[in-house]
Amino acid sequence: MIFEGRAAIGVAGIVFALVFAVRIYTAKKGYYVPKLRRLPAVDAIDEAIGRATEMGRPVHQALSYQSITQSAANAMLLAAISVSRYIARKTAELGTDLIVTVGASETYTVAEEVVRTAYLEAGKPEAYDPTSMVRFL
Repeated sequence: MIFEGRAAIGVAGIVFALVFAVRIYTAKKGYYVPKLRRLPAVDAIDEAIGRATEMGRPVHQALSYQSITQSAANAMLLAAISVSRYIARKTAELGTDLIVTVGASETYTVAEEVVRTAYLEAGKPEAYDPTSMVRFL
């Protein structure tokens, strides 16, 4: 049964699903695979970590002063946590000291777990120091 005003939404959903399925099929067959370029911001992060490693200085990342529970900061904080994982993995691989500062207790536990997991993924769990890497301000 089609409700009034919802037919267009249903048709658009079916068209989207078909286009999506065709794109997946062509990518699996190798007909068309889109080229993904590297983001300049990621290159800048790698360059900054490399520079800190050369100078023998620690890498500092300030996550957020807001809590995870505040809805206005959720998207920004989740993106920062994802970047923090990348930074922690790179610093673990290069043997550079890392300092992550947070301003909320809920964020502290998440940041500590993200950094610990990144060091485990890099194969250097002994380099992780929970007392000095993640700091609560």
